[in-house]
Amino acid sequence: MDDSLSTNLNVSIMGLICGAVFVIALLHLLKAVSGKDYFSRGDTAAGKPAHSSNMSYRSYRESFLNQPLDAHPYPKQDESSKAGCDSHLRDRKGPTDNDDCLESSDTSIESSQESDTSSWTTGEEEESESMRMEELNLKMILVVHQGPGKPLASEVARLAVTAAVGLVEKFLVREDGASQDAAPVMDEWLLWYKWWNRLGCGKIVVKCPQRDVLDGVLSAAEADGLPFYVTWQQAPSQLPSRQGHRTCGGCAATATVNNLKKAPEMGEVGEGVVVVALGPSPSSRLSPITGHLKLY
Repeated sequence: MDDSLSTNLNVSIMGLICGAVFVIALLHLLKAVSGKDYFSRGDTAAGKPAHSSNMSYRSYRESFLNQPLDAHPYPKQDESSKAGCDSHLRDRKGPTDNDDCLESSDTSIESSQESDTSSWTTGEEEESESMRMEELNLKMILVVHQGPGKPLASEVARLAVTAAVGLVEKFLVREDGASQDAAPVMDEWLLWYKWWNRLGCGKIVVKCPQRDVLDGVLSAAEADGLPFYVTWQQAPSQLPSRQGHRTCGGCAATATVNNLKKAPEMGEVGEGVVVVALGPSPSSRLSPITGHLKLY
């Protein structure tokens, strides 16, 4: 039983193989007679050019490249694509519409380079300004003269604050009535004040026991053209008005170079506590004036 089934199966397979071989042979015979290719994929029917099955790829490529340009022209470019800056790899025989766009791109590149250069220049200027501020070492000096008695610490602190604030106010208020020759002096003081703020507002308090030494400090500051502010607390045995101040900072409407730098007469101050605020100014100009005084 099993042998008969196996024999029938083998016979069927052999029959199918023989039928397939017969069909293939018949198709080749029809192709030789009619010239029609029954083995192609149907590309010709779909409108696509197909090369003969017996033509190699190399020979087909050579035949395609040897055809004239009119045989396979490039697709036409629409108006929207012409407006762009697409040059692709075409041969350019003269100026085209894309030149304007290329010039605009070059201009934008140049402007960006100029902005980068300006930013570099600004950075270099800021760096040089910072170095200049560090070299000047700007600071404010508060010189305290206690007078014959020993004042309270609160009185000295109040006078020191009054002198410092009064001096700073002179940098922030610039009267329109100031003369033209006073403007450069005030501009220099204002620049020192701005840089001093950026560097931390350094302040040093020193003591000056002798009145004649204090007179010398004021005279030296006046001669060197440094900003200063004087405030004092008069002794109880003197005038009923126990407090006063005198400034050189350009607060008067008729400020000139002379009265900007003029120190008050110390006879007007009296024998009480006196505080002189100097600066902010470069250390190289303050040290010769107050460098010999000790810290308070």
